[in-house]
Amino acid sequence: MSSEFAQLITQYRQQRGLSQGQLAQATRLSRTYIYHLESGQRVNPSPHVAQSIARALALQPEERRRLYAAYTTLTGQF
Repeated sequence: MSSEFAQLITQYRQQRGLSQGQLAQATRLSRTYIYHLESGQRVNPSPHVAQSIARALALQPEERRRLYAAYTTLTGQF
């Protein structure tokens, strides 16, 4: 079962019509890393990664709040 953080990344990315590769380019992360985040295989991304994703997806304030809350639940850090 993947985390809420993983599910939100996938949901927001798909809503914006981006592929994992496009999100990877926008965040300067590898496509494999994005895949691992979304599939729940990476469970301790850095705060910088969460911020890069929020920026790349141009999240609205409420979406950003949800993503960061899910991040904190997943990692215990903000």
